[in-house]
Amino acid sequence: MLRKLNRIDRTRCNGSADRGPSAYHTDAGKALSFSAAGPVNGGRWREAARRGIRNVEWRVGRAEEASIAAESVDLITIGEAFHRLDQVAIIENALDWLKPDGWIAILGTYSILAGGEAWKETVRTVARHWMTRAFPAGWADARPGAAVRPDAFKLLLLGAGFTDVEIRSFVEPRDWTFDEIVGYLRSTSVCSEGALGDLFPNFEAGLKEALRPAEGRLFHEWLRCGFTMGRKQTDPHPLDFALRQD
Repeated sequence: MLRKLNRIDRTRCNGSADRGPSAYHTDAGKALSFSAAGPVNGGRWREAARRGIRNVEWRVGRAEEASIAAESVDLITIGEAFHRLDQVAIIENALDWLKPDGWIAILGTYSILAGGEAWKETVRTVARHWMTRAFPAGWADARPGAAVRPDAFKLLLLGAGFTDVEIRSFVEPRDWTFDEIVGYLRSTSVCSEGALGDLFPNFEAGLKEALRPAEGRLFHEWLRCGFTMGRKQTDPHPLDFALRQD
């Protein structure tokens, strides 16, 4: 597996944590990167130009609606974005886009809205209160069929017929100030000012009140990062998503 991945031209740029799907074509030496937000991708374009990277095609739009030739892609990566996508649609597309024996890798971290620390549970409780008001129909990972369990991405890939599915992860210590916590949440797709609208000031005030007993100190976590990946079978069986709710 690692030998195969080392052949891939993984041309990605540092930027927002909101990383949309990317598709890699090794034969042509090209990469295709998606983002739903033009300004986010603009930062990647500039960084790519600074590094002299010329083999990336950038597209702004919904990955669920992307037009990519069938069986033309060697590797699909999704970073810090799968939670907000239509997961079943993306996996169906991936099976169509990938060549036989092609790979998909879902990357990400257990963010402030996940993980087991007590202060994160406080943040999560406040966030969900305001997210429920802002998204009465549910947000991406609250939709029916969304993968939310710790091993859910693995189950999703296995249910779709991917093979050699595995999870790899590592942890790093991280300390946050209150302002950094709010800053991070401002960058997310569910707690930003754009997402919460007029509710954001109340959300920020509620979060400050909930964390007040710990005011002035750092909030410690063990940040877990990793990926779930799987290989498309040469002759995959028909889709049978265990997490789909018809």
